[in-house]
Amino acid sequence: MSKKDLKDKLEEETLLEEKEGEALEDEVIEDLEIEEPLFVQAEITYEEAQFVEIEKAREIFLKQYKSQNVIKWIVSIAALALIIVGWLIFLDKSIYLTIGSIALSLLLILGYNFIIKRYLNGKMKTYFDIFYNNTTSYIFDENKYEDVKAAVENKIEPVQFIENNIYKDVVQVGSRNLTTYEYKKMTIQVCDAAGQVKAQKGLKPVFVGKYFMAPNLYKGDEPIIIYLKGNEKSLPPTNIEHLNVISDDKVMAVYSNNEAASKFLTKPIMTALKKIKTDDVLIDVAIAIQKEKTFVCAGYDDTLMVLPLEHPFDPKPTKNYKEDLEKFSEFIYALNTKPKKE
Repeated sequence: MSKKDLKDKLEEETLLEEKEGEALEDEVIEDLEIEEPLFVQAEITYEEAQFVEIEKAREIFLKQYKSQNVIKWIVSIAALALIIVGWLIFLDKSIYLTIGSIALSLLLILGYNFIIKRYLNGKMKTYFDIFYNNTTSYIFDENKYEDVKAAVENKIEPVQFIENNIYKDVVQVGSRNLTTYEYKKMTIQVCDAAGQVKAQKGLKPVFVGKYFMAPNLYKGDEPIIIYLKGNEKSLPPTNIEHLNVISDDKVMAVYSNNEAASKFLTKPIMTALKKIKTDDVLIDVAIAIQKEKTFVCAGYDDTLMVLPLEHPFDPKPTKNYKEDLEKFSEFIYALNTKPKKE
């Protein structure tokens, strides 16, 4: 299975790196012994039990992936040998034997690809489930969030991303791990998502990160777009040329054709918004405030969005996201809260 096959699942459920290596027996899975709650590997210390489980799952899947790579070479060599035998030995005796040996080699390759794809998909799903179950458990502190419901296979419909109108001409949307939770009794949804547009060669991303959806109290017909600027990896909004610039500085830009947009962005809303800071993990943030709907596109680096395979799990981006989640939730809550009368 190629690197492309594995990584297609941000569009088709996977975001993994390819690594070839030596074969290891699956029996080692049951023999892994890891000291808890502390586990140290490659100078990374896992102080949270959830992170220990993630790293164990990564190690197991890596060994399974390595094993299938060795089997792949064995099957390929066997198929090549059948073709050579059919061509060099059987051809002089019978054309049918030659055709038969070539057909058998093709069946061998097709059969292997079918079996190994099912095998790896099953093992990968197990890894994904462990990864997301444990990150969800760690990120969604039960003292701050209630009624958390999540599953890796849960997705949004493409229209649920396209309707934010932050990015122009989105033709493909991939998503996973749609999570519904309550923050201060307000329901919010978030998922991993990616939006792509057509390019000269295939597709290119306009967004990869965490995508939030929630209600708000905004009643205007004209949307408000807010963009928190980031580093060179940023993917700014592409559907704003028809909007007036309300404000624009080194940190933030606000766009809208609603002359009263600034009045809706009250002090509590702006105070909550300014607590969200972009960095090397949170690349940038694009927000669409539409009539009674809020969409937040939090663009995150691959260190958070791509599940590790070759390298040990790094908990730092997940810790960063846990802090960000509360800030995003507080901002979204402020958009749906009536301002207090002075």
